[in-house]
Amino acid sequence: MEYVEGQTFIAAGKIPSYQRSKALQSVMGVLSKLHGYQWESARKKSAFESSEAFWDEQVTTWKSNWSQDVYGNDSRSDTSQLFSQMKRGRKPSGRSTGITHGDMNISNVIFDSKFNVKAIVDWKYGKNGDPMSDVAYLM
Repeated sequence: MEYVEGQTFIAAGKIPSYQRSKALQSVMGVLSKLHGYQWESARKKSAFESSEAFWDEQVTTWKSNWSQDVYGNDSRSDTSQLFSQMKRGRKPSGRSTGITHGDMNISNVIFDSKFNVKAIVDWKYGKNGDPMSDVAYLM
């Protein structure tokens, strides 16, 4: 890992309005390339080999985030039954999988001075999964 010079933003709304469209188009272009990458041919692919647990991990992560955000770590959430049903329920099928960031938000993007993406950081949740999850989380 090496240092990348650039600028970051805590939220898309913090990007100057006259550059916001350019910045977001740059992010979507990079995500498009990332999601289309043929990871099967990569030498080091262990983190991306299986998408089997992807949806269970997504539900678990969102349940944790929901509980912390809404209930402040209070486990008395009335949504427990909903999350349990989501884990047992229908998972999207027939969708392509690809390398996903897993925490795709604007604060994980480093931009150059012209608002082109220089780097995407914080890959701890990166895995083989549904590319639309990155797009949805970015929105």
